[in-house]
Amino acid sequence: MILKKGKYMINTVSRLLDLVVQALVLVVLAVLEVLEASLAVRADSPEDMRSVMRMLSIFFHNSLAAVPHSVVLMTVASVSLVIHLAAVLVWEVCMVVWEVCLEEWEGMHGGMGGMPGGFRSASSSPTYPEEETVQVNLPVSLEDLFVGKKKSFKIGRKGPHGASEKTQIDIQLKPGWKAGTKITYKNQGDYNPQTGRRKTLQFVIQEKSHPNFKRDGDDLIYTLPLSFKESLLGFSKTIQTIDGRTLPLSRVQPVQPSQTSTYPGQGMPTPKNPSQRGNLIVKYKVDYPISLNDAQKRAIDENF
Repeated sequence: MILKKGKYMINTVSRLLDLVVQALVLVVLAVLEVLEASLAVRADSPEDMRSVMRMLSIFFHNSLAAVPHSVVLMTVASVSLVIHLAAVLVWEVCMVVWEVCLEEWEGMHGGMGGMPGGFRSASSSPTYPEEETVQVNLPVSLEDLFVGKKKSFKIGRKGPHGASEKTQIDIQLKPGWKAGTKITYKNQGDYNPQTGRRKTLQFVIQEKSHPNFKRDGDDLIYTLPLSFKESLLGFSKTIQTIDGRTLPLSRVQPVQPSQTSTYPGQGMPTPKNPSQRGNLIVKYKVDYPISLNDAQKRAIDENF
C-alpha cells in the first residue's frame, strides 16, 4: 500500500510539472505570434526582438500614449492568456489534491460508496476498531476529594517490543468529585502491535472509608455518640470538620433517637460550583443502658 501511494504521488508531481512547462511554452508561443502578426517582427531576429524590448520599456516607463496601439493589444492578449492558463492550472491542482485527500479518507473510513463523480467505493487500507478501554480503580480519601489534590503515580505497561516499561500518570482531582467519576487517558496503556496504538486507560474514583464522616451526595453525615444521661439532660461537645476546623455542638433538651441536626455549608464542595458546599448532618447514637437497678427504676417511675 505504501509503494502504491508513493508511485501515485510521483505521478502527481510529474503531472504538475508537465502542466507548468506546457503553460510557459504556450505563453511564449502566443507572445511570438502576436509580435509577428502586429509588429511585423521575426522571433529569430535579435534586432527585431531588441526593438520590441525597447518598445515595452517605453510602455512601462513613459506615457501610454507614446506606445503603438499594437503593443497595447499584444500586452492585453498576453496577460489574458496567462490568466486563462493560470486558472486551468489551479483547477487541475485542486483536482489532484482532491484525489489525494479522497484516497486518504477512503483508507481511514473504508471507502466512499455512493459519492458522485465515479470515485472508488472501497479501499484496500486496513481499518481497526477503537482500542480497548482498561478500567483501573483509584482509591481517594475524602480529604483529597474535598480540596482537589493532584495525584501522581507510575504504572507498568507493555512497550512496542513486548518489554515492560513505566510511565507516570498525573491526575488533577477537582473539588467535590464523587465516587464513580471517570478520568480517561487515550494511548497510555499496553501497546497493541496489530494497530500500532496503545490501549485506553480509564481511572474510576473510589472513595476511601472515613473514620468520622459518611458521604451522601454533597452532604456529610457525622454520627455523634451520646450517653443516656446526655441524651436526657443535654450536652456540649466539639467535633472536627472535614476541612480541619473545630465545630461546637450543644443541646439543652433531650434528644430523640431518630433526631438529626443540620449545619448548612459544612459539607463537600459541589462539583459545578466548588465555592458552594453541602450540609453537615449530625446523627445521634444514644448508649442506652442494658439494665437498671431498683433505685434507677424508682427514679424513672417517679419522674416520668
